[in-house]
Amino acid sequence: MFTNKYHYRGHRQWLCRLASLRLKVGCSGRAVKRANLIARMHANGSRHYNMHRNLKDHEQHRKQILDAAEGLFRVYGLGKTTMAEIADTVDMSAANLYRYFENKHDLAEECAWRIICVQMDKLREVVRQPATDAGSCLHKFVLTALRQTYELAEETPKLDELIEYLASHFPDLIPRKMKIELTLITEILSQGNDSGVFDIDDTVSTARAVHTAIALFETPCLIRLYSIDQLKAKAYHMVELLLNGLQSRQSKEGKL
Repeated sequence: MFTNKYHYRGHRQWLCRLASLRLKVGCSGRAVKRANLIARMHANGSRHYNMHRNLKDHEQHRKQILDAAEGLFRVYGLGKTTMAEIADTVDMSAANLYRYFENKHDLAEECAWRIICVQMDKLREVVRQPATDAGSCLHKFVLTALRQTYELAEETPKLDELIEYLASHFPDLIPRKMKIELTLITEILSQGNDSGVFDIDDTVSTARAVHTAIALFETPCLIRLYSIDQLKAKAYHMVELLLNGLQSRQSKEGKL
């Protein structure tokens, strides 16, 4: 009901004037009931406004905490980052921080999942881009996954430590990410089948094989062994090799 704090203040002033009017003016029973009904409606509106504002503030504080924690985890690692340091970064007491997150490990899990969600959203955009043939889509998919992993490794000195910790303490986290990737690769293969570019009997099993083949480009410790240009060249040749096996005979003949 209230769009801003000034509207809300105006509403409170209006309620005070209404109460004063009831005392000063003799009203009929119907008029009094109508005034009471209006007052209750506005009071309910004020409660809804406060609830909405509190929820918005809560989510904003959670985001600030996650941003701060992620930045510290990336540079110093999980072991050398304390809740007190995170709280200090967002200008909050450590006690208040525990109102939002139970412990540092919950924070680490949510930070990791947030990063994964951003990565998966970008991959979805690639797969669901209109008017893109399946071969080009697979190329873009692998290059996007490579670029994201490379940038993450460059920006996160303690990435290997974080991955090892997350894999041991939250063993379902990486499989959840892989499941989304497999679904997206299956979509690409199905698009290729529908358009006649691919000739695949079992898209799900083939998606698993493709995912295994491109694992290098999503493994930070291996990515660091090469320059980005070397990785792009490897990704291109790998996808070309995959496409050669996936393409239908008709599609191959069309290229001759």
